[in-house]
Amino acid sequence: MIELVSTWLWVHWVDLIGWLGTNVVVGVFAPLIGMYAMRQLNQMTANLEHPFAFTVSYFAPYREAQLGYMVLGWAMAAVFELAKMGGLSIGLRMGGIIALFTIAASGGMLAAVGASNPPKEKPAGVSKWRHFTLFRISVYLSIVTLVISCYVHVHLG
Repeated sequence: MIELVSTWLWVHWVDLIGWLGTNVVVGVFAPLIGMYAMRQLNQMTANLEHPFAFTVSYFAPYREAQLGYMVLGWAMAAVFELAKMGGLSIGLRMGGIIALFTIAASGGMLAAVGASNPPKEKPAGVSKWRHFTLFRISVYLSIVTLVISCYVHVHLG
């Protein structure tokens, strides 16, 4: 019995770590790693005749609400998990799927608006958090979506 419980805990722990790694770590940190790679390319080619001159801003991938695309991915992953699971009534499942489709569409639209309408220059004395409204909304929406997606994956999956 103890072996069965320990195996179950190990499988679920590995599943949760893998799920968090692929969904959260990759989504959140891939833009930072990309910017770091551009910085390294700038440094490696600095002494060449035609060096790279990439603009490196670690905040740029997030500033224009690009977290909305991550929201879209998390919400759609939760939709597919809800769709394939049994044990829930069809009404509860459909309600969750409709809510998650709404969140996914909101995240995608937020990111599209942010990308097509870059923010104006930040005035002096105003924090980035206050100035970049779409970024702030995308952070809140990301947190809500991550909590819902984790709940669906861990407790309902």
